[in-house]
Amino acid sequence: MHSFTYLFIFILLAFFQNAFSQNGQSDTLYEESGKMHITITPLYPGKEATLLKDIGNAFKIPQNAIKENIHGTLMLEFTIDTYGIASNGKIIKSLREDIDQAAIEMIKKLKRFAPAIMDNKKVPFTIKLPLKI
Repeated sequence: MHSFTYLFIFILLAFFQNAFSQNGQSDTLYEESGKMHITITPLYPGKEATLLKDIGNAFKIPQNAIKENIHGTLMLEFTIDTYGIASNGKIIKSLREDIDQAAIEMIKKLKRFAPAIMDNKKVPFTIKLPLKI
């Protein structure tokens, strides 16, 4: 594995751990009216360690970006649907068009998650993921 990839994975781990620390855990939410909702966040097979590995393997930074020594952070948003499939990827903060497209393609290669659950029903769940290269 290229040393650039190791650096990317290390940086990604630092950012992603905070963004997805509730991986598969339950939480209780209350509306202003006092209504209680029990939620369970999506869970990736193998949890965070496997997800980070799969992201590292699937996110192919374009060779031109590597040659040009492009660095920065892009913000990717995607949804885990009720079937656990990562979809609807969009860039919230762009880094560069070719890198942005590589990030969108990466989410299509992720394994199926256990979907989020609210009040015993599967629900879509949106994730914002910073990717620093």
